[in-house]
Order: sequence, then C-alpha cells, then structure tokens
Amino acid sequence: MDEVDTFTSGRTVDIDLGTAEVITIDLDNLDPNPDDVLDLLKDGQCKDWVWTKLAGEYWRKGYLEGAERIALTAVDCERLALFCAVPKPLIHCAAFQSSGSMASLPPIYYLLANLTIARSRLAPKHILADARM
Repeated sequence: MDEVDTFTSGRTVDIDLGTAEVITIDLDNLDPNPDDVLDLLKDGQCKDWVWTKLAGEYWRKGYLEGAERIALTAVDCERLALFCAVPKPLIHCAAFQSSGSMASLPPIYYLLANLTIARSRLAPKHILADARM
C-alpha cells in the first residue's frame, strides 16, 4: 500500500500572480540559485515584506549570494516602480507594490548592510608581523 506524504512544514510564502494563480514557496526547501524565486517576485504582486522575508530566509540558509541578489533586485524594482512614468503593465518589475515613497526601502537596505557585515566576518584575517598595540 502506497501512502502519500502530506506533511507540510507551515513555513511557506504565497505569491499571487494576479491571474487567480498562487505559487507557494516552501521556506525550508529553498534552491540555492534564486533565479526562479526572482522571476516569481518580479511577475507576482508582492509587497516589500515578501522580498525581505525571502532574502532573509536565503541568508538564514547560508546562501549569502542569493540573499544579496534578491535584496538588490528589490531595490531596483522599487526604484523603477517609483520613478518610471511608464504604465505598470509595461514595467517588468512594477509588481513590487510601492507605497509611493521610499518608506518601503529601509528594511531592504538594513538587510543589505547586515549581509555586508556577514560577508566581512567570513573574510580571511591577516596578522600583521609589525603590528603595534
């Protein structure tokens, strides 16, 4: 007798694609390459917290490059949505729901700053032969 495993972790994020289709991303099984997630975030109607949440989850898993790519794409998409005069259907990243101000960017910038600090902690340390106290 075959049984189907119906266990779900409960740690998911739903992305509404606007066509009555919802994609669920399991946060416990993230692919190290965030290309598919970035495509969904760009095409979906995601709020800024979704971008931040996914970048944070990539960071938590140890995928610093993926977290940084998601955060930088979020900044680019937010800027495009704020400053571009082209109607939203013509903007690929305009699904990033802007509040009409730069108020949604600080959490993403904080995340980028923390990613920079995390990278610096992984950098090789040099002991100077002529160091003074």
